[in-house]
Amino acid sequence: MNKIIVVYLVIAAAAFLTGLSKGGLGGALGSLVTPLLALIVPATVAIGLSLPILLVGDVCALYAHWGGWDRRIIITMLPSTIIGVIIGALVIGNLSPVTLQHGLGIVALLYTLYKVWERRSANAKTVTLPPWQTHMLGTVTGLASTVANAGGPSFTIYLLSLRVVPSVFVGTSVLYFALLNAIKIPAYASAHILQPDMFLVVAWSIPLIPLGVWSGILLDRHLDMKTFETLILVLLAVTGVILLLK
Repeated sequence: MNKIIVVYLVIAAAAFLTGLSKGGLGGALGSLVTPLLALIVPATVAIGLSLPILLVGDVCALYAHWGGWDRRIIITMLPSTIIGVIIGALVIGNLSPVTLQHGLGIVALLYTLYKVWERRSANAKTVTLPPWQTHMLGTVTGLASTVANAGGPSFTIYLLSLRVVPSVFVGTSVLYFALLNAIKIPAYASAHILQPDMFLVVAWSIPLIPLGVWSGILLDRHLDMKTFETLILVLLAVTGVILLLK
């Protein structure tokens, strides 16, 4: 298949999967976007291309889940998250494309393992985290999101510890990552990871994002989530292996 066609197909898949994830179909989809793009472009470019797609997805998801968040959770996590973004911005400029590519592969595999563990621990008793652990998770989320657009696992762990209802879980995640992605813009720009032409590269795929959000909301109501997530985790794991061996 022509390489240009492959590039367009991967970008289209990334845009649709972003919307699907923002619509409420689980963190595995969001974590798949950057590793997926890294299969066709250098890791630094993949990270930069992901952000415009994520930002549009955030706008669509905010509209779909407006008011469904818990502001106290956002206020608690945001200060330490900003610290994580700053650390990530300092680190990412000193990493080689190969290192970033392998890092994305490791993140993909670790996240897959985390989701498998989460399933096995579904009935485990959750506890309220002490303040220092809350701040640690906020910092890790900001750092991982900045370096690889992969802050979902740590934030999910935090929300699980709070035992929030599903609607608040999704709504709070949407607002939190919308703010986090906006905060990352100057960090990416200063590190020359995000450039104006990247918005033009992915602009044609924007209509696929709200379509993905709508599909995510619809499927969330009718699809067997366990089966769907299993397929996504398999795809995430395969992507991670390919990135490590590439």
